[in-house]
Amino acid sequence: MPANTGIQKKCSCPSRVGFPHWRECVSWRGWERYLSRIAVEHLVKEFGDHVAVNDVSFSVERGALCVLLGPSGCGKSTSLRLIAGLEEPTSGRIEIEGRDVTRLPSKDRRIAMVFQSYA
Repeated sequence: MPANTGIQKKCSCPSRVGFPHWRECVSWRGWERYLSRIAVEHLVKEFGDHVAVNDVSFSVERGALCVLLGPSGCGKSTSLRLIAGLEEPTSGRIEIEGRDVTRLPSKDRRIAMVFQSYA
């Protein structure tokens, strides 16, 4: 791994978040600054007559691992795009570290999203 990432390997296992002991095998310098509390309240996204996200509410505490699980087309990716600011919600509220970012441009949210594929 490049030295400038702030990540130091402690073992030979893959350093992916999904790996069972990733927290123990990777030492992070300054990792706290990358973790934020996220709260979503009554989030709705409509595309014309189609409701893609319907009244979704949840919160993720700082440092917690969260999974959005559901069948294809249920609104998982759209919810993440709303949180990242890549889409604007029809209604609802998004908070990052207690700050309302619902109408804040994506570049000002200090959040990143990595796409698995471009299908």
